[in-house]
Amino acid sequence: MQQFKITMNSDFFDDKDDSMDFSSALNLFMDAYKSNQLDSLSFSEEEFEYIIDNLIEQNIDEAVLLASKIAFEKYPYSSQFFIRYCDSLILANEPSAALKLLDEYKGIFSNSGQILFLYARAYLFLNDFDKANEYYLLAVSEEKIDNQTRDSIYALAQDCIEVQNFIQAIYYFKEIEARYGLTFEFYNDLAFCYDKIENPEKSIECYNKYLDADPFNDNVWFNIGTVQARTKDFDKAIESFEYSIALNPANSSSLYNLGVVYMNLQRYKEASEVFESFMKVDDDPLARFALSESYLFLGLPDKAKMLLMRVLEEEPLSAEEKNNRLQAIESLINSYPVLANDSEFVEFVKKFNKL
Repeated sequence: MQQFKITMNSDFFDDKDDSMDFSSALNLFMDAYKSNQLDSLSFSEEEFEYIIDNLIEQNIDEAVLLASKIAFEKYPYSSQFFIRYCDSLILANEPSAALKLLDEYKGIFSNSGQILFLYARAYLFLNDFDKANEYYLLAVSEEKIDNQTRDSIYALAQDCIEVQNFIQAIYYFKEIEARYGLTFEFYNDLAFCYDKIENPEKSIECYNKYLDADPFNDNVWFNIGTVQARTKDFDKAIESFEYSIALNPANSSSLYNLGVVYMNLQRYKEASEVFESFMKVDDDPLARFALSESYLFLGLPDKAKMLLMRVLEEEPLSAEEKNNRLQAIESLINSYPVLANDSEFVEFVKKFNKL
């Protein structure tokens, strides 16, 4: 999820010396945070702002919430810390607490665009999309058409993705497009939303707009291939995955999905070669199962059994992981007589099941 970007408007900051180093305050806060001794801390407004900004950059959400809470309690008439604290509550999945605070201080802080955006975000996380959009429309009528407003709308779009309301997310992306135009970074998120609502044509169209600006992004080529594979456009999916791998031979996701496409096309030799390449990059159990199955189709049961035994012999395994692997192997045994008729292999699996 996205944190709001806040423009400091207090005269207190007008004479701020950009060369001032507040890293010692950040270190002091982190030491107190780790030792659960935050109650005794006291910082200036500048120090708190520096601390919170750095915690956001480090994605330490719990610490952001605590720092924002302490800052607002010490400086209760600071609109900046009020906004930051409400935003942090929403990100901590406490939208009701954020709404309560917003209502409580309604008479103190004016209904600026940023405050109205916070209302919209809180209602989004309560799945009240009509109310969220009501506050969104109020917010954009109050705010200037600038990058801060764009970032706030983008935060709403990200929130919609978080709560899996992809149609509403598309609406907010379209609002950004109408007001500002979309930079290429937005198209990746928009493509993802179209994919989720099963509109592969629009999804690929958006990914291609992203590629217009960044044609050598292996992950975007992987995304395109995934959409194409899901719609059974296997030939184009192969092209996309292969291009992704050419750009980044270590892209294990593209390698794995390419192998799956070959399996769907019953091109088992090519599938086995791809899964073997995958295992040089990432020796994942899932790939070993897939490679084992390709070996079975190629009439190489000994190779398949060797891989499956390795899957079970790995340590340490949690009880859940052990059970999942056993179920997958038992499914293969039930599907392939060459495994079911191998008494030594079946006995090995049974013994492992008793451990």
